[in-house]
Amino acid sequence: MAVALVTGGSGFVGRFLLRELVVAGYQVHATYHGEGASPEIPSDGVTWWPLDVVSPAAWQTVLKGVQPDVVFHLAGLAHVGQSWQDPHRYLQVNFWGAFHLMDTLARTGRRPRVLLVGSAEVYGIVRPEDNPIRETQALRPVSPYGLSKACQELLGFQYYQAYEIPVIVTRSFNHVGPGQHAGFVCADFASQIARIEAGQAEPVLRVGNVETVRDFTDVRDIARAYRLLIERGRPGEAYNVCSGRGVSIQDLLQQLLDMATVPIRVETDPSRYRRVDIPVLVGDPTKIRAHTGWTPTYTLQQTLADILDEWRQKTRRSGK
Repeated sequence: MAVALVTGGSGFVGRFLLRELVVAGYQVHATYHGEGASPEIPSDGVTWWPLDVVSPAAWQTVLKGVQPDVVFHLAGLAHVGQSWQDPHRYLQVNFWGAFHLMDTLARTGRRPRVLLVGSAEVYGIVRPEDNPIRETQALRPVSPYGLSKACQELLGFQYYQAYEIPVIVTRSFNHVGPGQHAGFVCADFASQIARIEAGQAEPVLRVGNVETVRDFTDVRDIARAYRLLIERGRPGEAYNVCSGRGVSIQDLLQQLLDMATVPIRVETDPSRYRRVDIPVLVGDPTKIRAHTGWTPTYTLQQTLADILDEWRQKTRRSGK
């Protein structure tokens, strides 16, 4: 039985990945940030470890204790907008966290397969004719978050070449689904709709820039893609994890509004705009499909319905 280590296992994608790996027959270990008890999430068959990703000693403890055959490095900060407020922290966690993982492996001689989970934000603003984006596209990140992820993946390739650690990098496009925090676009819209339906807020949904176009994939499909990449992906390669379909935020919003049970007015809130926003970010999934056989199975409509249903349940339980 292969031993898998998932950093950031209590996060949005991590929770689904743990389930995917347990079902696939892995012996699963996962990390969470903090020193207290392990996260209160359904995780039968998972052994939990506390981990501060910027602590070399913490990495040594976890890697020595787990002795993984494969490592999924998900731990990190993931909010593009918030990265502008504290760019130093984003570089510290996302870059230096990955550095301490790779450096510990190099120093101890361990060579598990490593999946460094990156982001399509590394591409930055591309010309319209370059969409859908292929992995050969130049990296020109425009946000501190995108910069931190570009540094992370370059680090991974350097350790692959210098120390022969089999590193695979993802450039993951927008992933959505149940369990995502309200600070992200789909969950934010759904949470507002649920509160309005419950009479807990005025019938006004506040939005930022809805003209941008993004490539959305269900988190459950993302988790399966990560497992297939660790099993079938080629070390030293980067892979777009995406659907290949562009959807404007306006269209996504309209789909959710069509599911609402009450009339809702939409208002633009300038405070929700980003300092720099990428107009179109759509990926080409040809490479990951060719190398792993992966293809998404959830439709965007199904995903949005699941997100809205979850927020309706949360709103009923909280009563506020």
